[in-house]
Amino acid sequence: MDVLTTLKSHLELFKKVNPLDCAAIITDEKGTVLEYVSGKEFDVNVTVNSKVAKSGAVAKCLDTGKDVHLNLPNEVYGMPIRVIAIPIFDNNKLIGAISTCTTLAAQETLQKASQNIAATSEEITATTEEVSSSAVLLSDNLVDLKDKIEDVVNEIKGTDNILSFINGIASNTNLLGLNAAIEAARAGEHGKGFSIVAKEIRKMSDDSAKSVKVIKEILNRIHEKSSIMLEVINETSSIGGQQSIATKEIALAIQELTSSAMNLEEISKII
Repeated sequence: MDVLTTLKSHLELFKKVNPLDCAAIITDEKGTVLEYVSGKEFDVNVTVNSKVAKSGAVAKCLDTGKDVHLNLPNEVYGMPIRVIAIPIFDNNKLIGAISTCTTLAAQETLQKASQNIAATSEEITATTEEVSSSAVLLSDNLVDLKDKIEDVVNEIKGTDNILSFINGIASNTNLLGLNAAIEAARAGEHGKGFSIVAKEIRKMSDDSAKSVKVIKEILNRIHEKSSIMLEVINETSSIGGQQSIATKEIALAIQELTSSAMNLEEISKII
């Protein structure tokens, strides 16, 4: 049994070895089709004893005696096809060719999917980088705001001594006013004018003491609110830092996804 006859009898088996859906053709050295097996999902409309196209891969293979790989667009057979034609030699003499026609529909789908994944990954990466940058900026601003509020709290604490000093003056003034009133009473008619002054001094002292008390209450409330704000800022700053770390981790994961998508695209070109 010669080589071509052997190949003809095993062409169906040869086609089954190919993991992808394909059609297989065997021709003699003149390009006459000796055997043809169609694919499961497609047919390249070849019949036994017909001639292969002069501009096709098989004709080129027979002309050059070399392997030929050719990709055909959708327009030829309604779907993208890869044709591989291999010359057959017997004792160094070209006696024919065997070729396979494999659909590239799955490859095209895989390639488009990988490109879409890569494009989407790039968009998400850009977004996460922007979010991460915003989180860092927010964290920095919160730290700056925290420092300023702490300065305010320290300034408020610094007023305690001043208020205590004013309160002390008010107490001493009240005592002086009381003593002045006593002395005015002892002076009788001669101390009436001094009595009025003493009364005003005591009133001013009382008003000062009351004002100090009100101011201290206001400052205490500001201090309490500032402390609450500091707690919120610390918590928010911590969340911002965690968000920044998380977005960076997401960006790294997406970069790996993009790399995988690129690998898929390369694989799709090989299939």
